[in-house]
Amino acid sequence: MSNSGKQKQSGQRKQRELRVSARPQRFEVRTNSDGSRTVAGYFATFGTMSHDLGFREILKKGCFSEGLRNQPVACYRDHNSQMLLGKTESSTLEVSEDDKGISFRVKLPDTTYSNDLVILMERGDSYECSIGMVVAPDGEEWSQLPNGEILRTITKALLLEGSILTGPAAAYPKTSASLRSCPADIRAKLTKRDDDDDDLDCDGVDADDPRCDDDEDRDDDCDCDCAPCAKDGECLECSNAHCESERCLTNRCGVQEREMHFAMILRRLRT
Repeated sequence: MSNSGKQKQSGQRKQRELRVSARPQRFEVRTNSDGSRTVAGYFATFGTMSHDLGFREILKKGCFSEGLRNQPVACYRDHNSQMLLGKTESSTLEVSEDDKGISFRVKLPDTTYSNDLVILMERGDSYECSIGMVVAPDGEEWSQLPNGEILRTITKALLLEGSILTGPAAAYPKTSASLRSCPADIRAKLTKRDDDDDDLDCDGVDADDPRCDDDEDRDDDCDCDCAPCAKDGECLECSNAHCESERCLTNRCGVQEREMHFAMILRRLRT
């Protein structure tokens, strides 16, 4: 594959954001007349405050409405495409929107990973869902809560997949790419918040912890060779359209790339 092809794939991967967007729940598991099993629950709930992503996030009611009319959706276990549970395209997955959120009903395949998942759900060990989405260029609003926390409200997005989770690694993915479109004044407040926490003792702390500012403890320092990044090492004015640094917060080319990716998906749905 050419370098341009690899860069295009990398850019598209960065556009997909993973979120735990539903409150803990007990899934409904039913045995069908043909012996197969169906699981029902919610992929996402509206107005539910996210865990701390460096900011908080909620889904506004109706944010997926347009995309749900045409966008194929898949259901996985732990965001693993090798553990497919169902697809809307094959009618093994039904996804709909109600006042509470995005509900789903999936007819499970007769596979080991699916059967194991049923056991975990019936025991109460599996109780969360997570979604993979692409946010529209104009599909978010940023504000500040009374307690000083920053809030991102998703108003328009495409739902690509929903996953039933069985482990914490799948539940709390990295999210720094989301900050690229954050307004400068809001981003400044987020940066200040990180600076206020930079006295964290990083001994024994995950090196990816955004509060950990010890150079020897971080593995995500910007290694981009564009002039702005080389100057401050923070990706604050990155001009590289394919920068993959976790610290790339204001990649203007990256924002354009996200807009192009969203438009490409919409064009594909209309054909």
